[in-house]
Amino acid sequence: MTTIESTVGRLAEACGELLLEVRGPTEQVVTGLAYDSRRMTAGDAFVCVVGLRTDGHEHARAAVKGGAAALVTERVLEAGVPEIVVSSSRR
Repeated sequence: MTTIESTVGRLAEACGELLLEVRGPTEQVVTGLAYDSRRMTAGDAFVCVVGLRTDGHEHARAAVKGGAAALVTERVLEAGVPEIVVSSSRR
């Protein structure tokens, strides 16, 4: 499995027109992306996706405890890691 090493700043740039705000330091290294807090690994950016049964924002703190390097979120959570706030985390 190949991992992508990027900084939070580069990940935020990749969000393009979806980007609303970046909160926290942007030098954090991100080694992957995950949207399931049970399947993520330390260093991943956790993407908080609103689903039909659950809202990924509810699992953000568990993701941080599991080693999330950053969050991609639709609202500010102040979870203790850099947050990339976007208009649509699903997109």
